[in-house]
Amino acid sequence: RLAPTMHGLRSVSKAGVTAARTAAAGARRGRTLATKTRGIAKGQGAASRGQAAAASIPARNLSTVMDNKKSWVEQRSDLKDTARKAIVYELLQNANAVAEALVPWFTDNMPASYFRQVTPQMQKEILRNLIAIYDHETDSFGSDTQEGDTKQLVLQSSVGDTRMMTFINYSGNQQGLLRSQLEQIPAGVGELARLKVFTSVDERLCVNMYSFEKPGAQGSITKGEGALSLAAGQHILSFAEDLKTSNGDAGLPWSPLFESASLTAHIENSPADYVKNSSPRSFLQQMILFNDVSGTELDGVHCEFPDPDLPGMYYAGLDEFETGDLMGRIVEGEEFGRHWCLKVALTNAVPQTALYKILTAFNSRGLNVMRLHLDKVDDGANGHVTQVRLLFQEPETKGDMADYLSSLERDIKRLKWVNDSTINLSMRKERGENTDCSEVGLQRAEIIMCLKSMLHPILSKKDPWAFSRTNISSVVENERYMRHATGIADLFASRFDPAAPLGDARYEAWKETLRQEIDDDVEEFLAANVLHKMIDVVDMTFRTNLFLKNRYALALRLDPAVFNPNDTAAADADPTDWDSPFGVFFVHGRRFNGFHVRFRDIARGGMRLVTPPTEEQLSIESARHFDECYGLAFAQQLKNKDIPEGGSKCVVLIDPISNNQVMTGSERELVLRKSVKAFTDAMLDLIVDRDDTTPYIVDKLGRQELVYLGPDEQVIPDDINWIVKRAEERGYPIPSAFMSSKPDSGFNHKTYGVTSEGVQVFLDTALKNRGMHPLIHRGSPDDEAVTLKITGGTDGDVAGNMILILDREYGDRVKIVGMADGTAGAEDPDGLDMAELVRLVKSDLPLAEFDQSKLSAEGVIHDVSTLAGLRARNTMHNRVVADAFIPAGGRPNTVNIDNWDSFLLPDGTPSSPLVVEGANLFITHEARQKLFEEAGVEIVKDSSANKCGVICSSYEIMSSMLLSDDEFHAVKDELVGDVLDKLRELARMEAELLFREFNNQPGALPHFSERISNAINRITDAITQHLDTPEGEARMPELMHLVKGHLPKKLESEAWDRFESQVPPQYVKNAVASTLASRIVYREGIRFVEDRGEDARPEAAHKLARLAFDYLEAEGTVSNMLAMLESSNWGDDAAKETALKMITHGGVRSFLEGGFANNKVGSKPDEDIAA
Repeated sequence: RLAPTMHGLRSVSKAGVTAARTAAAGARRGRTLATKTRGIAKGQGAASRGQAAAASIPARNLSTVMDNKKSWVEQRSDLKDTARKAIVYELLQNANAVAEALVPWFTDNMPASYFRQVTPQMQKEILRNLIAIYDHETDSFGSDTQEGDTKQLVLQSSVGDTRMMTFINYSGNQQGLLRSQLEQIPAGVGELARLKVFTSVDERLCVNMYSFEKPGAQGSITKGEGALSLAAGQHILSFAEDLKTSNGDAGLPWSPLFESASLTAHIENSPADYVKNSSPRSFLQQMILFNDVSGTELDGVHCEFPDPDLPGMYYAGLDEFETGDLMGRIVEGEEFGRHWCLKVALTNAVPQTALYKILTAFNSRGLNVMRLHLDKVDDGANGHVTQVRLLFQEPETKGDMADYLSSLERDIKRLKWVNDSTINLSMRKERGENTDCSEVGLQRAEIIMCLKSMLHPILSKKDPWAFSRTNISSVVENERYMRHATGIADLFASRFDPAAPLGDARYEAWKETLRQEIDDDVEEFLAANVLHKMIDVVDMTFRTNLFLKNRYALALRLDPAVFNPNDTAAADADPTDWDSPFGVFFVHGRRFNGFHVRFRDIARGGMRLVTPPTEEQLSIESARHFDECYGLAFAQQLKNKDIPEGGSKCVVLIDPISNNQVMTGSERELVLRKSVKAFTDAMLDLIVDRDDTTPYIVDKLGRQELVYLGPDEQVIPDDINWIVKRAEERGYPIPSAFMSSKPDSGFNHKTYGVTSEGVQVFLDTALKNRGMHPLIHRGSPDDEAVTLKITGGTDGDVAGNMILILDREYGDRVKIVGMADGTAGAEDPDGLDMAELVRLVKSDLPLAEFDQSKLSAEGVIHDVSTLAGLRARNTMHNRVVADAFIPAGGRPNTVNIDNWDSFLLPDGTPSSPLVVEGANLFITHEARQKLFEEAGVEIVKDSSANKCGVICSSYEIMSSMLLSDDEFHAVKDELVGDVLDKLRELARMEAELLFREFNNQPGALPHFSERISNAINRITDAITQHLDTPEGEARMPELMHLVKGHLPKKLESEAWDRFESQVPPQYVKNAVASTLASRIVYREGIRFVEDRGEDARPEAAHKLARLAFDYLEAEGTVSNMLAMLESSNWGDDAAKETALKMITHGGVRSFLEGGFANNKVGSKPDEDIAA
């Protein structure tokens, strides 16, 4: 048995240890043990030798049944005793012979690193197991009947928080052996933290030692061990001193990283075992890689091979695996340079998964791994770095060395960021499995999978059943169409290859050739449509980051026309009224696809993460992925009418399903956080103009772009901080403006309830308009409180803050009779206890934590873990009767054209006559119209009701542009108060206009909401176009007071003097335009703009801009006249008051319609005019 520290070690074999030992002792030599025994018993000389040999062995009774039951044992006791001793002797002789043959071979063939790094106890245990299966007569392991994976033993042990598995494989160093072993590791064993791979010189034996951190014990192996690590690393420190003295060598130049202080810190941060078993040269090289990737999500790769110009130099790092004389044995009798050494540093990778992918890439290239070490090193708050070192045989066919290494490095860096399906496709052949045909390759596979993923939401509009995700995949992965798919991928890559971009003429010719080949070769309707649409996407791509060295995902900047539904709709479908976005980005990465849609050059909108719980739901979300993003961006465009930024939205669809199970806990969090990072960084690739991006991008767009993001569903503060930090690292202009709602240097929406403040203003105005304001006596005998129902959780942003604001504004004059969130449904006709709801909000707890003792006799909490509870939760918004409904959470399109009537009671009346949309797109456009037409439901649309969130984000971005972090924090409290005042003011102005128009004209509230937004946006666009002209540029100085008045008071007082110098010029123009446009519409109404017609010609926009500037002039004139009238003495105060009101309400229009504009009237009106 092993020493106590190795307790629990056991030997396991797929063929079975018992079977292996029996085969080794009997079948291998062609005769049975019984036959041998009878022969030995007849010779007394042999018996005497057996007695002598056995004399020193303690007696052990091996009998398990009565001797007379064993038919082969002679009945005479002396013969029985002799036979037993003979058997013992024979076994000892055989064991000695095996040991005498095996041990010298083992010590000669196993690398020196094995004896350095494996404990003596473990070495002995491995030898014990090998002795059981080694035949010294044939010099072979195991039996001839064993094949493949059965030619191995597996030793397992557990020490503290560490589990170990040692694979002893005697099938020869077969290609794919390590991958096969990784597949055999059982689930739940823990996270791989260390791996040591040792191959005998003659490649007959592989000993691979895996160490795992048990679940819940992360860091037990990877943590730095301080003084212990430092004591183990003295050889590294000494080597570094020598290296400094010699100023490096040909294999390893000196680096300031190797100075004593920084090197000591890195050693102390590393596991002692890793330090001890690393050669100094290799450790320093890996330290360089660690430094390159630390604190990022990048991966580092370094490959070494013999340099023909330096024949006397061995490649640095080979001594990681061999030192001294033993190093020569690897190449003894062979050409120098048969082996290469590769080092990889992977940030925050799942080691077992990452290693499997690397080995898959090696296998596809025919590379055979001889030695391998894997260790994890702590990277502080950023997580960990997995360090992998491989020694592998030089590829037989490599072509140009530089190209081969560049391709290998690029593929390994990509492995962490691509799906398994992409890797599998990369190893497929273009035509069947003919070995003469080239593989698809990783780059082409990634392009194909990217285009395939984008096609689903486009083609599903034509036929959702024919063009399902599965069917589209079956086309691009079908060997029948593989050459067409790879041809399209080659066209894409050649068009955007910065080294030799494809010219327009050659591109068009190649494109038409591909189309003709598809027409000639592909008869199936589905396949032809998919392949042609892939070419359309290539044709409408403006930029891609395909050739960037350190990209996280594959990003495309697209012409929005490729998404026009009228181009892919069924032949009998009616044309769709489609407003084209300004720009669309698509990002394809590991376990996610993401769209970013914007309706103006400078636009703002949130990033939303969608995580479907099933494969079926994932397919549904994929089909509507672009439409959801488009719809949210369009709603944002309507919502953003008051600010300089247009509307945009980002929707990242994430696949959280693994092995048919929904990921949970840390595994799910890792996927979500990596998806956010990969999407964001890929976007930055296409919008940052730097030396590490621009030279690698072929630009078909012709101008730089700015993109602004904000948080939405499932985006957490850590994501926001990372995005801002990454934008700064990547050189994005004003990185703090790239992402809003920063936890420290921003206005956190949830903390300050900014969206809910606006929702409350619209609710307040709507209730007042219906004559049911909570604080106004309604004349009924009991004057009951207003009842509300809300979707969204007490721990959510909008719903939670609505509870606090309702309690603040109305107290017991409102009752929440129903709520629903992801954890529960809650209903109480007497009103859910407000104090308990407030407690949940302030404690950031979900609705499931509601204290049920606070319910009335008729109250209930629905448990969503039961089918009945889930159904009740999902229907709460339809069933519960209330004066008003506030959707403040939930998926888009919850109420739609197919189920809108579920909102009605059996008598046809609505369960709530008023809806104020705190959540985006909860009710579809068609459902809103039906509810109004059939039941008179008044719905305040999302683009009005919840607009204050994005206005707050805009103010935050202005603050980021104008104030340093220190300046911001110094005035934050006062600034927050000013921002909240501005939000309520802008909400109040629109709410009052909305109900004024609704009361005076026919139509539904959503209709007027859209008309208000369209009117403001139409004037904004016209003014912006005019300001881009020389005439408009000259007018800018006299318009800056508009922006000054738009700013919160504190921001104006602190930073107005730097506004023009620190804010991008286009942003300033947009700010002027949106401020003037909203001012005009809120004061004059929508007809003021609509009466000018819908002419889209440039000259019409110019006239509209002129009208806006005339309006501004009229305002100044009327304001001066009012001031003069106020100071004059009429002698009749009533007449004076009437005149002031008439001029206030109609003076500007009279000025415009009377033709006074541009006549300079009223700047200093004389006394006659005043009279």
